[in-house]
Amino acid sequence: MITELLVSLIILLALFLVYVIISRNKNMKEEKEDFSHEQRITLPSLKDEIIKEKVQPTKQAQEWFEEGVKNQNEGNYDTAINNYLKAIKVFTKKDYPYLFATIQNNLGVIYRKLSHKTRSEIYLDDAIRVYEESIEVYARLGYLDELAMAYNNLALVYKEYGDLTGKKNFYYDAIQSFNESLKLYKIEEYPTEYTSIHNNLGKIYQKLAKFEKEKENILKAIESYEEASKIFKIMSKFIGEMSASEDYAHIQQNLGELHSRLSKIEEKQKNILKAVEHFKNALKVYQMEEYPQEYAYIQNRIGEIFLFKEGIMEGKGLRDLIYYNRQMKKEKYKKKTGKKTGKGEKKEIVEEEIYGIEEEEIRKENLSNAIKAYNSALKVYNIDENPIEYAVTQNNLGMAYCVLAGITKEERNFYKSIDAYKEALKVYTLDTHPEEYALTNNNLGITYSLLSEIRDKEENLLNAIDAYKEALKVYTLDTHPEEYVSVNYNLGRLYRI
Repeated sequence: MITELLVSLIILLALFLVYVIISRNKNMKEEKEDFSHEQRITLPSLKDEIIKEKVQPTKQAQEWFEEGVKNQNEGNYDTAINNYLKAIKVFTKKDYPYLFATIQNNLGVIYRKLSHKTRSEIYLDDAIRVYEESIEVYARLGYLDELAMAYNNLALVYKEYGDLTGKKNFYYDAIQSFNESLKLYKIEEYPTEYTSIHNNLGKIYQKLAKFEKEKENILKAIESYEEASKIFKIMSKFIGEMSASEDYAHIQQNLGELHSRLSKIEEKQKNILKAVEHFKNALKVYQMEEYPQEYAYIQNRIGEIFLFKEGIMEGKGLRDLIYYNRQMKKEKYKKKTGKKTGKGEKKEIVEEEIYGIEEEEIRKENLSNAIKAYNSALKVYNIDENPIEYAVTQNNLGMAYCVLAGITKEERNFYKSIDAYKEALKVYTLDTHPEEYALTNNNLGITYSLLSEIRDKEENLLNAIDAYKEALKVYTLDTHPEEYVSVNYNLGRLYRI
């Protein structure tokens, strides 16, 4: 029994190592290419078929088939299609069903590649037609490996159709075909295919969540990505840590994004913690030296999550001045809330302590984590090569420092906030980015006004007024009534001080 178990584990280890070697050779993209087996091109021998034609036509058809494979591998798709179409006139469904299905499968691969280049639905329609032909034959003949492959390939076409047209029905067709493939691809025998399909299912459910049933589809996407992660979790038991592959990192990044979205629907704190955990798992692979852009992007997302946890990222910028003045007070701020105790009874006035010492420490930790993440992102983002990312990160960093300063009463954090906003304004000019220019100046005005409470009151009040006036160059009553009223209200408060 123990010997059999060891043999099984060794086989699984070997399969996984092959998988890792293959996956490490792939290029990483924001929307990663499907690590699937659609590219598989079979070269069946004529010995497997009953020869019913004369020798010469069959030999010629075999040459056409081989030329088709050669040209397909070289990217000469028009020539390959021509070769295959000539060969299939001899290798008919009736007389040579396996060869017929194989040619149809290879044609499907070509049509999908051509749809990538041309963004044409015509090629996708052709791919669906030939894959359905191959599926019918493989199912009838009992070629289960080829059948699973063809279902997977058909699903990829439907997925691409959905991406191209934005129509959700194609995604549901893709799900159905992927599930047919999964009936044959089990993790024990086909770890690569099993992982690939669940990864693609995760992507589809992630997209469907934008169309409908957001929570339901997010949960299905999470389930699919978790299934795709199984092979990595199994191997971690043997080598002590998760395998450092790009596929693993990409799955973890997607799980982080999904839990971040789910935190806005339910169980905010729980899902935020899971999102951060998955993003940090991705960073085990996305090291700054080897994957600078992925590293910076994920650090930025971690920063945003911690700000969202503090309620800062729920709007576009900082809250109004009253909110931060409350934070600046040394005494604990209390509010009164009414609570009915029963029908006909008087309201019971309940005092709630908003900022206790324990909660304050948690908030400081969250803000410090956000600041750490943003500063890590800025090790990659610079104003020359990544101006927009640089400005976004600096603006968010400014917000984090400002709120932290309101809690700690440390003026150095106010100055760091101001410096960050000024860096953002090097990119966000009135002419090129008016909305961001106004938002950042509004944030800057709030920071200066809060700093005036503890240092150089007159100077910082004037700086705050100047910043608000810059914001009002964009925020007019006609175009931005809500922002216009808010900024003018803050200005009015400053003039009365």
